[in-house]
Amino acid sequence: MSVLDQLRGHFRITIEAVGLVAATEEQPSADVEAGLVVETSPSAGTEVDPGSTVTMIVSTGPSTIPVPDVVGQSAADAQAALEGEGFVVTTTEQASDDVEEGLVISTNPVAGTEVAPGTTVGLTVSSGPEDVVVPEFVGLTIDQATTLAEEVGLTITFVEDPDAPDPDGIVVDQTPAAGEMAEFGSEVVAQLSPLVRDPFVVVNVDTNRLMT
Repeated sequence: MSVLDQLRGHFRITIEAVGLVAATEEQPSADVEAGLVVETSPSAGTEVDPGSTVTMIVSTGPSTIPVPDVVGQSAADAQAALEGEGFVVTTTEQASDDVEEGLVISTNPVAGTEVAPGTTVGLTVSSGPEDVVVPEFVGLTIDQATTLAEEVGLTITFVEDPDAPDPDGIVVDQTPAAGEMAEFGSEVVAQLSPLVRDPFVVVNVDTNRLMT
C-alpha cells in the first residue's frame, strides 16, 4: 500500500468517526511536497452539519509546463516569451556561421521539455560568424587564391600591379596580411603581377595581289 493510500485511509477513518464524509482531491503545489496534505475543505475548526463532506487536498508536487520553442527568435523576444511563462532566463553567446547574430541557436532544456514554473532556461544566442585567420595568398594563382578564400570564408578581389616583376598573374601582396584576424565573409585585396596576355598578329592582305 502506498503512502498516499495509507493517508487516505487514516483520513477517512478520522472523518467518518465524527459523522462526516471523507473525500480526497489532488492538486499541484509549488510549496508542498508531493504526497503531503495541502489543506482540507472546509478547513480544520469549521463548524459543519453532520454528514457533510470534508475533502482532503493532497499535493502532487509542482505543476509542469513545456518549454516553448524560441529557437530562431531574437534574444529579447525569446526572453520575454520565457519570462512570460514563469521561467528564469540566462543567456550565453556562441559564434555561428549559420545563425544570424542576435538570434537564438538553442535552449537548455530543449523546447517541449516539461519543467516546473520558475525553472531556469538557458538561451544560446548567436554572436555571428567567428573571426578567421587570413591565410597566405602570396605566390598563388588567381584560381588557387579564389579556392582558398572560399574554403576559409573570405572574399577576394584581385588588383593588377603593373610594377610587379615577372608578368605571370601571381599574387605578390595582400591586404590584410597573412596571419591577421578578419571577420568571416570580409574582403581580402590581392595584388597580382601583370597578367600575360595572349599575343595576336595583325595580318595585312593585299586584295589587289590576290585578284591578279
